[in-house]
Amino acid sequence: MLDTGVVMERREGRERYYSLRRDQLGDVDRWLRRLDDFWSVGLRRLGEHLEAQS
Repeated sequence: MLDTGVVMERREGRERYYSLRRDQLGDVDRWLRRLDDFWSVGLRRLGEHLEAQS
């Protein structure tokens, strides 16, 4: 399992409790924004290409 530091796990006997680390969510937000930018540009270019072909 990948440990990104965003989720904390606490074990009590057989039970596990999970919580988000709010201080780490900024990293997730930045990563999602980069991913969104990547796909937005690629899909826009694909749309332009498809329109030019018709």
